[in-house]
Formats: sequence, structure tokens, C-alpha cells
Amino acid sequence: MPTDPPSARSEADQIAALHAEIERLRGALRLAQDDLAAERATVRELTVRDELTDLLNHKEMTRLLAYEVTRARRYKHPLSLLLVDVDDLQRINAEHGTSMGDEVLRSVAAVLRANLRPVDRPARYGGAELAVLLPDTFASDGVQVAERLRRLGHEAANVALKEAKARGRNAVVAFVDLKLTTGRA
Repeated sequence: MPTDPPSARSEADQIAALHAEIERLRGALRLAQDDLAAERATVRELTVRDELTDLLNHKEMTRLLAYEVTRARRYKHPLSLLLVDVDDLQRINAEHGTSMGDEVLRSVAAVLRANLRPVDRPARYGGAELAVLLPDTFASDGVQVAERLRRLGHEAANVALKEAKARGRNAVVAFVDLKLTTGRA
């Protein structure tokens, strides 16, 4: 039985070792690329989200609105935009502090997130102003959504108020703690 000369075996071993090292490096590169993609996604989320409410921010809503208007015109699809103003937020901030006002905004944001379709896009548009982009929604349906959200926000406030009174008054009760929802649109 013929045997390879010692130098041929060591070359074959060296080539096999180099191939193994190349595969190891390719795997490490794939992992590094996956980590980088995840980090980029995280950074992107931070640039499009409002820090307080975790809704889209004004800049991202403006970008999406332009896109959706163009799409709606091109394909002749309906599009609705709701503008939501949180009543008396300035008074709440003045009388109870900005932390209470922040909690009110977070609670309203939670109502929106819990009661909109996945395709709908709620955003914090300004200080006390929120916006909701409703793709493929006729104006009459948008009015119904707005009324339902207004009613839910009012109900959440009443439930939170009753809970605060039940806790002995002088208490903060967040909507997110109460889980008041009636389902999605």
C-alpha cells in the first residue's frame, strides 16, 4: 500500500487546518454581522420612538404620513389621520407635577397601543398632542375609531380615579396596571 511522502501529508494537514480556520472565521463574521444588525435595529428604534410614550416620534410620523399619502393617492386607497389632544395636561402638570402628566401621557399611549390594529401607527406629535395614522380607513371609519378611543380614554381615567380612591386617595394609578381594553379595531 503506497503512502504519501511526509511533506505531502503535512501540506494536506496544513490545508485542512487552513480550511477549518477559514470556516471558523466565517462563522465568527456571521455572528458579528448578526450582532451589528441587531444593534442597528436598536439604534433605529431609538431614533423613531418617543422616549416617554414609546410611540413613534414626530419626525417618524411625518415620514410615514408622507409615504402613506403617496401610497393612498397612487392606489386610490382611503387614509385617515387622527389628531388627539390630551385635555388639561398643562393643568395636570401644574397641579400635580410633570410626573403625573407623564403618567397620563403613558396611559393614553397604552390605550392607543392596546386598541388599534397592527397596521395603524400612533405617535406623539407634540407635548400633549398625539396622532394616529389609519391606513386603508375611510373618514367615517376613522371617526368611529376616534370616538371609541375617546370613550376608552375616558373610561380608563374613571377606572383609575375609582382605584385611586379605593387605595385611600392621594395615589397614582396607571392605566397599564388596570388592563382596560375592549379589543382591537
